[in-house]
Amino acid sequence: SSNGELALNQKASGNISPKGDVDWYHYRAVEANRVLQVKVTSNTLRADVDLLVTVYQQDDKGNKVRLHAVHAREDSVTPADLTLNIFIDEPKDLYISVRDLMDDDSSDNKYYLSIRFEAEAEGNDSFSEATQVVVNDEAGCQVDSIGYIGDVDVFKFTAATDGIYHIKT
Repeated sequence: SSNGELALNQKASGNISPKGDVDWYHYRAVEANRVLQVKVTSNTLRADVDLLVTVYQQDDKGNKVRLHAVHAREDSVTPADLTLNIFIDEPKDLYISVRDLMDDDSSDNKYYLSIRFEAEAEGNDSFSEATQVVVNDEAGCQVDSIGYIGDVDVFKFTAATDGIYHIKT
């Protein structure tokens, strides 16, 4: 069945009923060089359905090409908690399917689907935006993280004297 358009940071819900049901969603990703996080959860203990979530894009011929898929643990006693991270290299239409792993079970219990972009760039992603690091800083060391695929963190320091500087990471 078709469940419609997705919006960022909003939950959609559905269920897999009858057997063989596939719920389809669409999202137009317009922001490039970002990681889109697709999350599917349920509140059902000992669920009848082992959720399978797949993200596709269309090729030039209109065929859906799988980008990534993940499924709940088979016969799990805990609720589903699935996350897929999709790198958006250019604006594109994404299609997300939610179904039973083997298409042999159904359930009226709901699952919940949401999408959001991972963290924004921190502002030190190029030489012109490099973060200044203090040499031999008594207060501690510089801390940063790689927040998304393709993230680059750039740092700079001023050498007060000639010599060899040891940089630890």
